[in-house]
Amino acid sequence: MKKRLFLCFVAFAALMFAACEKDEPTPTEQPLADNTLIYDGVTYQMTPFLEIYNNQLTMLNAFSTDTSLNGQPKITFDHFHIHSDDWNTTTNLTNPTGDRFYEIAFEGEVLTMIARGDANSAEGMIDNVQYENESVFTSGTLKVTGENNGSGKVLVELDCVLKNGKALKMKIRTTHVGMGE
Repeated sequence: MKKRLFLCFVAFAALMFAACEKDEPTPTEQPLADNTLIYDGVTYQMTPFLEIYNNQLTMLNAFSTDTSLNGQPKITFDHFHIHSDDWNTTTNLTNPTGDRFYEIAFEGEVLTMIARGDANSAEGMIDNVQYENESVFTSGTLKVTGENNGSGKVLVELDCVLKNGKALKMKIRTTHVGMGE
């Protein structure tokens, strides 16, 4: 009887210990590091370049540190315009609401893409496949955070799945105007 009671106690303690352990996040749950882009499971380190024209327009580019044989970045987040009403917003890329508009472009050997959309229409292209009157995204969000005061503090986060079935996740942060850290 004592042996059975002891075994029950050990089993109970093991169960309680296991229940208290925190599950480790899976790789997809890991927070994305600043200036990182993951496309189709491959990670690229990015260098941001920010230009502030006025309080109505800021432009962000980001270039992969990995280059092609010709010396060009393998992927470029290209000419992302942040207008005054884009600051501190999150846009649902498959179903924008209100006056939310997005235009997202990538170029390079890894991905060539242009995507435009608002509450009334969407269109785009992924690697020479044209999408007319439909979004290039099956799911996703675009989040722009920062200060529209000329400080250069910008955070752009993209988390989406494209119509080609590939996941695209990006986090670009800059804290000043010009080339990033």
